[in-house]
Amino acid sequence: MFSGFTSKEKTAVIFLLFSFIAGLFLYWYRSNFGPVPQTSSISFKQYEGISNKQEDLNKKQNKLKKKQTKSGIIKIDINKGTAEDFEKLPGIGKATALKIIKYRDSAGRFKKLKEITNVRGIGEKTFKKIEPYIFIKNQ
Repeated sequence: MFSGFTSKEKTAVIFLLFSFIAGLFLYWYRSNFGPVPQTSSISFKQYEGISNKQEDLNKKQNKLKKKQTKSGIIKIDINKGTAEDFEKLPGIGKATALKIIKYRDSAGRFKKLKEITNVRGIGEKTFKKIEPYIFIKNQ
């Protein structure tokens, strides 16, 4: 079959035949099994979105953990509690916690639990929510 060719020509013909057969095989594979899926920036953006949603979920869970102790009940002396302590109470955020501290510093110690309603942002509804969790320690 290769009697009229030199060794270099035989090598070239074999290489071309091998390349042609490999091309046919690749064409057949792609036509039967579809194109090879490629990673794209869209999939990265989707992953990024999932990652952001996970971070938001973690933040919400951390907030819930702050509002609960292992026993499930928080008891805070309103004359000694810190802003972080007050934030653990239901319905009390960072701003209201700071207002409680500011009121306590300016008006002095709380004498009755109901006095906490004098703090702007704490009405009857909020007081009812936090009443089981606060107390005043007698000296």
